[in-house]
Amino acid sequence: MSHADDLGHPEASIQRAELHDDAQRVALAWRSLRRGTAARKMRTLAWAPDPPQLDIGQIDSLDLLVRHRSWTMCEFATALGIDPSTATRAIGRLIDVGLAERHTCATDKRVTLVNATPLGRQTQRRIATRRLAVVTEALETFDTDERHTLAELLDRLVASLDQVVERRT
Repeated sequence: MSHADDLGHPEASIQRAELHDDAQRVALAWRSLRRGTAARKMRTLAWAPDPPQLDIGQIDSLDLLVRHRSWTMCEFATALGIDPSTATRAIGRLIDVGLAERHTCATDKRVTLVNATPLGRQTQRRIATRRLAVVTEALETFDTDERHTLAELLDRLVASLDQVVERRT
């Protein structure tokens, strides 16, 4: 139904306005989760005081990198949803601080493989443990049903966003 069609259906117009308001609230909450004061402080809680200090992109890369023994650069870029040159830079930053290593595939010298170093795996475990502790504490203010509902709705939101982005690209 188009906006013009809403004119004859006040209920549809109200529903569209409510959808817009809810979408705005979700977008603002999402921004706060990514960039708000709590997010900045959470990054400090999750990553400090132990070096190396990593940015969110490096954390995302390290989280993904430890999921497999090794990745081709193409697989890594695809899994992270970035272009190969960005993946190469991301891995380079992790290599610079000793959290990843790059080597040539033994069976095909044209293929570059990347993997987390033991320090990278240890660092990722430390960060994941701290991050989980902060989220767990935040979820203590929710009852069991609310936690389950929130988790289910976030899963659905992520899946829905993936579908929308896929349709639009």
